[in-house]
Amino acid sequence: MQFEMLQYTLSGLSSGAIYALIGIGFSIIYNATGIINFAQGEFVMLGGMLKVFPLELVKLPIWLAITCAVAASPLAALLFERLTIRPLRRPSAINMIIITIGGSILIRGLAMLLWGKDTHKEERPNGD
Repeated sequence: MQFEMLQYTLSGLSSGAIYALIGIGFSIIYNATGIINFAQGEFVMLGGMLKVFPLELVKLPIWLAITCAVAASPLAALLFERLTIRPLRRPSAINMIIITIGGSILIRGLAMLLWGKDTHKEERPNGD
């Protein structure tokens, strides 16, 4: 019983920390640009999928897969910014909102095409 309580506590703290980081990201982007980035949730999903992809396909160790995801996620965000937002000379707030919503739909659609709609689970060596 005590072990389960510890496990639930640690799980709740880690989930809460992830949500807090996402919230801080929204706050930083909004304070810097004055626009809510509707594609930010998809970049979070992309980070998770870019960790799972090397684990499943290439069978990389988890520390290396996480390192790859941490490196690739900002590159994807930078590519999105350079191709969609930077070319606009003086974007209005509505243009920025439409671009981020479109980016959200695009990233979600590409992720479904690449990785499917099924839940991905890390395979553990002992079969758990």
